[in-house]
This record gives sequence, C-alpha cells and structure tokens, in this order.
Amino acid sequence: MTIKIKLKQYTNGKKVLKASRKIHKWLMLFIGIQFVIWSATGAYMVFFDIDYIHGDSLVVNHQDKIEPHDIQYSLSTLFNEYPNAENIRLATFLQQTVYRFVINTENVPVQFLLDARSGELLSPIPESKAIEAAYYYSTLGKVKSVELITDNPPFELSPRALPAWRINFDVFGCTLYLCFSINRRTCR
Repeated sequence: MTIKIKLKQYTNGKKVLKASRKIHKWLMLFIGIQFVIWSATGAYMVFFDIDYIHGDSLVVNHQDKIEPHDIQYSLSTLFNEYPNAENIRLATFLQQTVYRFVINTENVPVQFLLDARSGELLSPIPESKAIEAAYYYSTLGKVKSVELITDNPPFELSPRALPAWRINFDVFGCTLYLCFSINRRTCR
C-alpha cells in the first residue's frame, strides 16, 4: 500500500516548490564556494613543503657546534646561583655558547640566557642584539622596525613564546620573531 500526498492539498504547491528550489540553489552555491576554497587551500598545503609554508626557507639555520672548551661556567655553579632553575639547555646564540633555563616565580616562568663562558646574564636581550640576531638568522634585507612584545601577542605567535622581539623587514612585509622559549616547538 502506497500513500501519496498531494502538496496542493496542504499549501500552495507551486509557491513552496519555487521557494525551496531558490533556497536550495543559493545554499548549494554558498556550500560549493566553500568546497572550492577548501580544495584550493588543501591542495596548496599538500603540494608545497610545510617548512616553506611556515617561512623556514627565509631563516638561515646555522649549525653552530658547542665546543667543550667554551663551557667554563659549570652547571654546579649555575645551580648555586640559580637554585630554582628548571629546563636547563646548553645552546648557541650568535655563535656564543649559552645556558637557557626557566625559573618559575609566582606561577609565571621567567626565561634566562646565560653566557656559558663567564656566567654573565644575557637576558633580557637588548634591541641591538635582537637586530644583530635578525641579520644573523635571516637573509631578508634591511630591518624596518623592532618591537618588544611582552603581552598580547599577535595571532601568529603563541603566548608561551613571550617575551619576544618582533623584527619587521622591508621586504614583502616579512616579520621575524626572536624569542627564547625553552620548548623548541614554540618558537624558532
């Protein structure tokens, strides 16, 4: 047994049918445009290297080696002077061997950068060193402006990476963020 319902019995069938077709047409156009945009951006992400998309090709990745004779400030001395130091890393900054570590004060982590030869405190990095680092780590041209970001970072920078220097170049509106986060995935 089949039940047939005539649309005309309940409403004016032609008007409802015409309105539903019009709504369907515009709704499908809207959804179709979204699918085209998603396809194009998805193809871009697939066909191009993710490091190129991140802008890593614009940054010079120096392979500075840490020489054992450069470490004259011992780890035990560091712990004597900074007993609450956590996440200690030995790294290089502008061809200089440094200690990077964090001290948690009042639930706010403070990042430190220490010279591994003399134990001299290098952080916070002054603007002149930030500009020097920008020329050392990139080949983007001349520095247009420099700004220290301590709170309310732009959307492309994680708040965990603060404080950070924002260095704007005059080429293509490129920006380099120089931060000293202990977690390498946070900032480079």
